[in-house]
Amino acid sequence: KKLSIAVLCNGTAPDSTALANSIADEILGPFPEPPAAASAENLPIQQPERYVGLWKNERNKTATRFTLNNGELRAGATPVRAMPDGSMMIGSNKIVFINDSAGKPVSFDAITNGDSIRFTAEAEWQPSAADLAGFAGDWYSDDAEATVRFEAEGSNAFLSIKNSPRIALRPLYKDCFAGSGQIVWFDRDPSGKVVRMHIGEGRMRDMPFVRATRKDP
Repeated sequence: KKLSIAVLCNGTAPDSTALANSIADEILGPFPEPPAAASAENLPIQQPERYVGLWKNERNKTATRFTLNNGELRAGATPVRAMPDGSMMIGSNKIVFINDSAGKPVSFDAITNGDSIRFTAEAEWQPSAADLAGFAGDWYSDDAEATVRFEAEGSNAFLSIKNSPRIALRPLYKDCFAGSGQIVWFDRDPSGKVVRMHIGEGRMRDMPFVRATRKDP
């Protein structure tokens, strides 16, 4: 049998993904524990510090941070395990790193149930007040028929959406921010001018916005 769950909200404060998941849990649960990733032995990861840093999901622009905790490599809070074939596991996800000509990891593919998502290495970004000012202003979406406002207050950034609480944004990597479950990123033209904004949240991966030339109806 197939089941679809739709959650409709007229504001962004409710977590629609969490609500949908809780409804599914109530209807279909309890669920069995997922099987542990297969691993014949606890293999060491060679030079784990090579993988520490920020990795951008090229599908939805979110970022995963790899850290070392007492010598253990982690993706977020999840331990990374080495596998005999040279790949690694993050929970039930298989990851295969790709190195550049100097042997430095520059990307990896995360593979789950035949679906592969590319992640690329990104540098940490701390924009200046002048950087943030370049994004400030009203942005309009034809898809949503609505305008949102990017606000820059010194070194702080916010996203204002009508009838919703203002969202504080934190910088992830260059031209990309996150806050309250949303991801916000910008495109530039060849001259470096900011020309387009995108917002993603949950299953809405990419809603484009352009500089506003008109107000909401």
